[in-house]
Amino acid sequence: MRRNLISAVLSATLLSCVAAWQLSGQSPRLAPLFPTSQPVAVSTDIALLPDSAPRTRTYWVEGAVIGALGGLVLANMLNGLSCEDSSECGGGRALFIGLFGGFVVGGLIGGGIKKES
Repeated sequence: MRRNLISAVLSATLLSCVAAWQLSGQSPRLAPLFPTSQPVAVSTDIALLPDSAPRTRTYWVEGAVIGALGGLVLANMLNGLSCEDSSECGGGRALFIGLFGGFVVGGLIGGGIKKES
């Protein structure tokens, strides 16, 4: 009974917060400071590359592979140092986090280096 009463009160409170209507005895609402009924100017000065435009090649794949291997080795080493006595101390999660984190960081670093053609 008490749980139903608490949930009913919380539901009514949430409903009154969501449905904000003017009650009798309240003053009228003020006009908004920034009216949203004015049209927004959209800039069309975006330079898009067509599909046939040559793109600069980067080392993002090589960086991602090297970063993933480095993250895997680092995660394995740190997991071994922190869990010397335990048989399974979250090794699978730690290796996955190291692999994924190293892949992302390596890909970002390698993406900033342009390949010479």
